[in-house]
Amino acid sequence: MAALAEAKARRDRIGERLAGLSPWNPFHTQEQRQLETDNRTANRAVARHRHTLDHTAGRVAEAEASVAERQAWVDRHQPDHDRLPTLYAELDRDLDARTERAGIEPAPRWAINTLGHRPDQPELAALWDHTVGRVEQHRTIHGITSGHDPIGARPLRSDPSYPVWASIAADLCDVGGQLGIESELERRARNLPREVEPDRALDHGISL
Repeated sequence: MAALAEAKARRDRIGERLAGLSPWNPFHTQEQRQLETDNRTANRAVARHRHTLDHTAGRVAEAEASVAERQAWVDRHQPDHDRLPTLYAELDRDLDARTERAGIEPAPRWAINTLGHRPDQPELAALWDHTVGRVEQHRTIHGITSGHDPIGARPLRSDPSYPVWASIAADLCDVGGQLGIESELERRARNLPREVEPDRALDHGISL
């Protein structure tokens, strides 16, 4: 805006000088030609600055609309964000309950197919219980009912559920190794998830 005002002021000064020249004075002819050239240049500068100002104003309006839209999105989702600590606590309690039930109830078919029967050793049994509880929670959330496929088909890497899926797949490989059935898991593996260390990774196209 300052540049536009300066260009207008310069144009006005040239216009005033032109108005003060006498068309009958031969000594003013050369100066008049120069002032007319300067005046055209000044008019172009005014037009250029006005165009820049209009374009900037349009960009500002677009930015303000975008900010308003983003703020509206934040306002809509803020209640959900505020509930996250409560939801995480509920998930933790649910996992604890599922882990406890895993040590009491008959083993699911997928668990036997993937991890074998529940071990007799207390330490390995606790590991088995927690793993079964975590996978059961995942299966409930995503509606997985297959007795052969413990965690469902691999999501796309762009899917928000993929990191959790890959983490559970890696844990299954870890636990399988500790339970002595790593070879069975590896036999069914096809691809290695890049997000997880090779020594603890389980195929992220796994179908057990």
